[in-house]
Amino acid sequence: YYGHDAMVLIRLKDGTLIKARTPAGSNCHRGDQVSVSYVGVGAALL
Repeated sequence: YYGHDAMVLIRLKDGTLIKARTPAGSNCHRGDQVSVSYVGVGAALL
C-alpha cells in the first residue's frame, strides 16, 4: 500500500461499497464507471 492516492472506493451495482488498491498514477475520477476484477489467492479486509 503506497498511501491514500493508491486506494479508491467503488460502489458496485448492488450498492456494496469496496475499497480497492490501484496502481500509482491511476486515472479514475469520482463518478467514473469502471470494471472490477480480482487476481490472487486471498483477499485482505482493510
